Amino acid sequence: MIPNKYQQDIFEHVKNQIVVMMNHGIPKNLVCEAGAGCGKTSTTVNCLELIPRNLNTGFFAFNKDIVETLKNKVPSNVRVQTFHSSGFAALRYRFKAVKLDDKKMLSIFQNLVDTLYRSLNPEESGMLMSPFLKLIGIS
Repeated sequence: MIPNKYQQDIFEHVKNQIVVMMNHGIPKNLVCEAGAGCGKTSTTVNCLELIPRNLNTGFFAFNKDIVETLKNKVPSNVRVQTFHSSGFAALRYRFKAVKLDDKKMLSIFQNLVDTLYRSLNPEESGMLMSPFLKLIGIS
């Protein structure tokens, strides 16, 4: 890859901030705005290549698709995970017995429907819930 001017500026910023970190300073953030297909993923991977291999590094993604795209492209010292999985791992570490309830939203919504519409029979309740479940992606 031949980096363009913007990518070169990004790489230079990352290199400078690595020096700041290595000297126990506080690195500065960088925000990159770019459209689809502009090279954000390849630029990110190249930035991660600049980090010394002896430094364990975390890359936090917003969704699993980004994690899956990046995890086989980044150096071995970079852990790629979603914000959610990182937070849940921290909870599991601190509170060993914590469990994930995959049906929690469904239970909350069913309880809400049952409470608000006590007079509905199960068939009517199901008819009411079906579009809402699709809307929030549970069904």
